[in-house]
Amino acid sequence: MRRLLETTPYAEITIDRILEESGVARATFYANFVDKSALLMEVAQDVHAAGIDVAESWWKLPPGASRADLASALGMIVDLPTQ
Repeated sequence: MRRLLETTPYAEITIDRILEESGVARATFYANFVDKSALLMEVAQDVHAAGIDVAESWWKLPPGASRADLASALGMIVDLPTQ
């Protein structure tokens, strides 16, 4: 879903396209997700959790952190993988 969203609007992504991209059988998809919006919510939760984990490196900097420490922590946020 994440790869598809990089190039295709959500409304244009079909279940068939998701299955083709992922190599997952239709029955397996529906055993795990009610529809594509349920898959999107799962992806969004994963991305959100990854963002929170990375952002903690910034939030937990001590008061005397150096500029280099701040740059490193913020750099991890900017470089947060989307896949």
